[in-house]
Amino acid sequence: MSSEKTTFEVIDNALSKKDFDEIKTTMMHHSFPWHVVRHVASEDDLIGDIFYMTHVFYESYTPKSQYLDLLRPLLKKIKPSALLRIKANFYPNQNDFVEHGMHIDHESSLGAILYLNNNNGYTKLKNENVKIESKENRLLLFDSSQMHCSTNCTDDFARLNINVNYYL
Repeated sequence: MSSEKTTFEVIDNALSKKDFDEIKTTMMHHSFPWHVVRHVASEDDLIGDIFYMTHVFYESYTPKSQYLDLLRPLLKKIKPSALLRIKANFYPNQNDFVEHGMHIDHESSLGAILYLNNNNGYTKLKNENVKIESKENRLLLFDSSQMHCSTNCTDDFARLNINVNYYL
């Protein structure tokens, strides 16, 4: 992607209401498995008691979750030729707003983030100098080999999204 043109796209109402609601309801159910992580981008992100939780659907060219089929509508939307990783993020409201460290996901890959709820968190794209607000059923398509960062939120119980790293 050229640095002279926009390297991201935002699609609101990206999935059908039915497909989106199924994903959101499943992932917000008490039985959905989340795993605690203490840092987001690197060990340098360790800030007091701040943490987040993840669920890895797919990694290293291998399915890692029994819930991978749930994401078929999302994958149909972005049409990847190859997947690198699919990871859900659950950033709990910890009363302090935190912008995590800048990072890249993978060299020369694309990224798609599906936001699962409305909140005051965002994704910041450094090269574009823009913040993409977390809005339910919003899809951000971007160059994930470029520096970017995430945040938690303070106006809802958590900020939830699904991050897909892929090639076209």
